[in-house]
Amino acid sequence: MSNRLPVQVGGFSGEQVDVTVSDGVLAACGGLVGLEVALFGGEEVWRASPGERFRLVSVGVGNQAVTLLLSTDWTQTPSVQELEDLLELGQRVLDGVGF
Repeated sequence: MSNRLPVQVGGFSGEQVDVTVSDGVLAACGGLVGLEVALFGGEEVWRASPGERFRLVSVGVGNQAVTLLLSTDWTQTPSVQELEDLLELGQRVLDGVGF
């Protein structure tokens, strides 16, 4: 994790962090090299690939935690510019969120 920063989403305070999935994540989880690993569960399981980067944003809304995830299609590794464009677009979406 890197770039831990305070944020405001929909008038609520929280934090954001950038996450890079370690190349060794599959070995640590007992998976086969080249596959995805489940990172978040619930009604739908969200998976990530080794080397993938994404941003987590979490805010407290009342007595609930709301977590938002900014990611892109990782079937092809995006360029640095593509990732920056995604994060800029994601920030514009977050700026428009209301609860």
